[in-house]
Amino acid sequence: MDDAVTRYRAASEAGDIDGVMATLAPDAGLISPISGRMVVPRA
Repeated sequence: MDDAVTRYRAASEAGDIDGVMATLAPDAGLISPISGRMVVPRA
């Protein structure tokens, strides 16, 4: 198993948004921390 958690953590700590998104499922969306309702789809 590729250590996705390690890759996610490293990308997150480096501020690498593209790297974080690469570790997620293709249909994943991020919930906006501002509105709490708006979903930001993966581009």
